[in-house]
Amino acid sequence: MSKTHHLTFHSDPAHGWLEASMDLLREAAVQDLISDFSYRKGDTAYLEEDLDAAKLLNALKARGDTVEITDSFDEGQSFIRSLPYYTTAHP
Repeated sequence: MSKTHHLTFHSDPAHGWLEASMDLLREAAVQDLISDFSYRKGDTAYLEEDLDAAKLLNALKARGDTVEITDSFDEGQSFIRSLPYYTTAHP
């Protein structure tokens, strides 16, 4: 059965990241494909826009799921830049 996922795309003037739960990454079987250009805080991953976000979106699309994205723009430097880099290990 297909699902609809509601995700947030965070960006600042220099870059962007797609916010997703670690559960969703595991469900889509991409958790081990994410680079260390992405970030993670607890059970939330922030997937960098150039490659990692597409890995998740493509996996969800391949399953027949749909994604609705809400944009969140920070005119200054995003809080995401201060988070630890992505790892599959529990931080």
